[in-house]
Amino acid sequence: MILCEAVDMMGQSPATVCGEDFITETIRLFSEAESFYYPVVDNQGKLTGSVTVGGMRGES
Repeated sequence: MILCEAVDMMGQSPATVCGEDFITETIRLFSEAESFYYPVVDNQGKLTGSVTVGGMRGES
């Protein structure tokens, strides 16, 4: 069994969206990337939430 910390698995600059971004920009990101999840950050880069493809489709 290999033990590691979450920080070891993270990329150096994860893709994020800003809470003030237009929804069309977030949709574009989802359509261009192979990601189903983006962290949402404020203007200072602090995590404020997350957005998922399912959430945007109204799925719970």
